Amino acid sequence: MISSLVTIFIPDFLFRGLEKMEYVTYPFVVSKTIVLALTFVLIKGNSDFLLIPILEIVGNSLAAVISIFFIYKQKIQIQFDDYRVWFSDIKESSVYFFSNFATTIFGALTTLIVGIYMGKVEIAYWSVCMQIVAAAKSMYNPIVNSIYPHMLKTLDWKLIKKLSKLFAIPITIGSLIVLFFGNTIMSIIGGSDFYAAGDVLKFLIPVFVVSFYSMLIGWPVLGARGLVKETTLTTVISAVIQVLGIVILIVFHKFELIALAICCDISEIYLLVSRMFYLRKL
Repeated sequence: MISSLVTIFIPDFLFRGLEKMEYVTYPFVVSKTIVLALTFVLIKGNSDFLLIPILEIVGNSLAAVISIFFIYKQKIQIQFDDYRVWFSDIKESSVYFFSNFATTIFGALTTLIVGIYMGKVEIAYWSVCMQIVAAAKSMYNPIVNSIYPHMLKTLDWKLIKKLSKLFAIPITIGSLIVLFFGNTIMSIIGGSDFYAAGDVLKFLIPVFVVSFYSMLIGWPVLGARGLVKETTLTTVISAVIQVLGIVILIVFHKFELIALAICCDISEIYLLVSRMFYLRKL
């Protein structure tokens, strides 16, 4: 919770609006690199997992300090508008909020259900796998966010195609590494007890691959071209599909980590396919 509150002082939206994407990239890269390094150094076993949220607080706090420095450097000051402007802005941005909120709440619901129906070992396995997935998506975010202001001005298909081809290389390499060394990776991160969790991570490879392209097509393309409601709808339906899949697994007593990973794959694939459907209409 503290880590989330600290992100209030990381005004990425401001820097994106100013098209100063380096001010978004530097705090992110520096903070995440430090947190990742400290994670490998300090996390040695299950007893050290409580350090993870503390490291997140440290990372976000560092990013906030760097961001505030950039604000000071740009000589930007806080000014208060009329309350009617506030409500107008809130109303206009509510669709974006709902889209992000839906993703967050359904993701949290999935973790909660895992906590209810599975044991401590499975919970630990799933939590670490989700941390890795979140780390991968967080690396996609700066790219997707950085091109959004540009795409608002012009529909640059060449840029989208270039990014699609360019990132296919590291995504493919990363997927192959997970496929062949997933168990070893999990052992390094969580200790020898997490070796079996590598099998779950391997089944999440489609999420690593598909999520980048669904994010790339989402707000930078569909959202920028005015298909805001459609972009939000695809996000919500994808999350609902995941929850319904979990319910079906529970009802038929098939609620296992591998099945849950496949369920996540299906929802992510739907998200990409549905956005590609709207993309063809542009």
